Amino acid sequence: MGAEQKVAIVTGAASGAGPALLCAYLGRNYRVVAIGDGIGPRCDSVLHIASQLDDEDAAAHIVRQVLQRFGRIDTLVNQMPAIRCTAEGADLCRQRLLESLGAFLPLTQRVVLVMQQKSHGHVLNICAPSSASAYDHARQGCVEAATVALAAEVAPHRIRVNAITPACDKPAAVADIVHAALYLDAAPFTTGLCLRLDVTGPQ
Repeated sequence: MGAEQKVAIVTGAASGAGPALLCAYLGRNYRVVAIGDGIGPRCDSVLHIASQLDDEDAAAHIVRQVLQRFGRIDTLVNQMPAIRCTAEGADLCRQRLLESLGAFLPLTQRVVLVMQQKSHGHVLNICAPSSASAYDHARQGCVEAATVALAAEVAPHRIRVNAITPACDKPAAVADIVHAALYLDAAPFTTGLCLRLDVTGPQ
């Protein structure tokens, strides 16, 4: 491992596009931090952390482990699961919406502080495909709004923030997510972009 290797954190690495993203970043010579339970390849370039993302202590623990192991953080990929509660009560749906939105904030805040010290970094928010639930669409809208706002806030520190919102989780869509993530990670002047991936074209 060379000191020039970048480091990417991928949350939700066991589901959705997570496994494909891990392989893609490894293929780009990144060292990768997989947040999830028992997933991904086992090698010196991968750090596995089984942790919740819903409080400050967990976020601080993750960042400490990453810095102790790799010494830097270049990319944070936040994968946010869908809220599938169309048959549930409104109170439970609202609770799940707040939990989904709140889960990625503590880690993002901690990572951005690290990136500010280096005046470099990229935060990528990936929403799971929306279900028919109005709460799920609200989640997507909130994430896009937060992406644009955070991008403007951290731009003076040369930190970029983007989002990807795929329309489905079919294999072809996962491939598109990976391609889009790698493009955005390598596009130094692209920030505040909310990229919506449609599936109406050829599959």
